[in-house]
Amino acid sequence: MRDWRRAASMLVMPVPETLLVEPAVLVAYVNFAVAISMAQRLMESCQVTLSSATSALTSMARPAACDVVVLCPYLTPSERTLLLDACAAQKAPPAVLELCDEPGGDTAPVRVLSLPRVRRRSAQTVLTALFPTS
Repeated sequence: MRDWRRAASMLVMPVPETLLVEPAVLVAYVNFAVAISMAQRLMESCQVTLSSATSALTSMARPAACDVVVLCPYLTPSERTLLLDACAAQKAPPAVLELCDEPGGDTAPVRVLSLPRVRRRSAQTVLTALFPTS
């Protein structure tokens, strides 16, 4: 007959008492290389969804879709406007960040377009992941 202690197939593991809440981030992209680069930086600290510019509106229609939206710098003006309007229409609007690709590098690499008070911590997590200060 087997000893009950040896019958277990999984080890007992401690569970942290506080759960970390990762921000949900939607990356709306035109250029997949830009999107995958952002995803690689974000995936250690955020839940990341990549959506092409045409699919991003559908992704945002889900309940509690995202805390932060990151816009690719290569969106057309009409795509950008549609996404910004969709963000503003949310019941709980997300923070909206836009990557910049301007020659010369005199400007910040990201522009904050919308920062609701309840999304500040999430936006800060995303900014830190995208542009670490080390």
